[in-house]
Amino acid sequence: MALEEKGSGVVYISISKNDFGQRFKAMRMATASKLIPVYPNVAADFAQVARITNDKEARDKERLGQIRKASEVWVIGEMNREMLEDVDLARRMSKKVRYFEPAAKDAELKEIDASQAKKARFM
Repeated sequence: MALEEKGSGVVYISISKNDFGQRFKAMRMATASKLIPVYPNVAADFAQVARITNDKEARDKERLGQIRKASEVWVIGEMNREMLEDVDLARRMSKKVRYFEPAAKDAELKEIDASQAKKARFM
């Protein structure tokens, strides 16, 4: 499935910790589609600082706010419990959810069908 050019909007990138390096590929794909990418800890990445809080409630509130503002949610990699929560929340808000598999070093992310998305083995 090819990415088509769209209007402006926000895409929330839900990505596993194991595939977190793939976020830069997702950001490039989003901006090429005229979308603004956000993901957990995006502010820390831009500021190049470590995550300030280990408070799960604060992180969940931040994720909720980002998903609420997004026009769609991209799921990248093997889904853990938190990512499944992101998908469930996005669906309850009637957001479009798209799935991508991690790419090799010099390749782009590949969009896959929801039925092909993998769940983490130990959740």
